Amino acid sequence: MNISIPVTQAELTRQEKLSLWMRRAGKTNVALAAFAKVAPITTSRWLRSDSLAWYKVQVMIDFGIPQELLPNPIKIHGQQNADDIQPTKGGSN
Repeated sequence: MNISIPVTQAELTRQEKLSLWMRRAGKTNVALAAFAKVAPITTSRWLRSDSLAWYKVQVMIDFGIPQELLPNPIKIHGQQNADDIQPTKGGSN
């Protein structure tokens, strides 16, 4: 059985890049959960998702995670436009 291990950053999935970034930045899922005031299993699901409600993505941006490493933000009916996502004044980028 031959298992291919990604060698370059271009070969990594978004989730692998995110995991690597979080480790290097000293950010944890537990800290994100505390910041978002949700259970760690919730933020774990958010991070593994391919797309997510824009306001949840905004919470992770405010936590300091680069947007390009996060799930695609989607607009929920009646909510603010996902294109309006940007770090808030209280964010730590």
